[in-house]
Amino acid sequence: MDTQRAMTVTDSDGLRIYVHPTTGERFRSVTSVLAAAAKPALERWKTRTIAQYAADNRSMLATKSAVDAFELIRSSQYTTTGGAAATGTMVHTRVESLLRGDPVPDDPSLSYVDRAYQELTDEFDVEPLLIESTLVNRTVGYAGSADLVARIRPRATRAREWSTAVIDLKTGKSVYGSMALQLTAYADAEHVLTVDGAEREMPRVDACYVWHLRPRSWSLRPMRYDAHTRRSFTALVDVDRWLRTERDAVGAPVNAAAIARQRVSA
Repeated sequence: MDTQRAMTVTDSDGLRIYVHPTTGERFRSVTSVLAAAAKPALERWKTRTIAQYAADNRSMLATKSAVDAFELIRSSQYTTTGGAAATGTMVHTRVESLLRGDPVPDDPSLSYVDRAYQELTDEFDVEPLLIESTLVNRTVGYAGSADLVARIRPRATRAREWSTAVIDLKTGKSVYGSMALQLTAYADAEHVLTVDGAEREMPRVDACYVWHLRPRSWSLRPMRYDAHTRRSFTALVDVDRWLRTERDAVGAPVNAAAIARQRVSA
């Protein structure tokens, strides 16, 4: 079992980049690549959230300067999701400790996490191989941190055949198809990158799962992992690269004489 994280930085858009500790190579994160895909439902939610905040706080906003009111309205989408993000972080931290066999503090608000973990390991044999490790695919050009790579098998299956799986923990309300692209990217990594810059071969992955953990329920959901999801994620890598270099697609004007005359007559 291994737990390793490589150094990360953010780009001008606030998206994550992994930096190789020894070579200095920079890899776009899997989540940054996925951000290149249009998400109409998410954009509609953001619009509704911002509009609702402005409507609910119109009296307070009227007392603010234009600059302050703008910033409050703009950031309302992040303050709305802040609580959910904090809960997700706490759940991930607790599950990581449980997987490593570390003691966890008594916390009644997270007792459902302990219960779900116990039920998961009652139903499945789970042998962690990598926990929160940085995975790199140099050929395609990306890196990411997978929650868990493990050998897993159902206890009730007579054959008791092990499979190696990428398992990602999700704490939101729903499981989305786009998550299959994220897990496919992790599963197709070529190397495990350690904090000291060493690289080890990525285990061969057989399947991908989302462990959907909610306060009142949990499920282990198999996610599509095949040539189609692989092609789709690779296409997004190309789209992400295009969006970062699209200015290079615009050449200098070729009608220099006409432009010069226009400046003179202006």
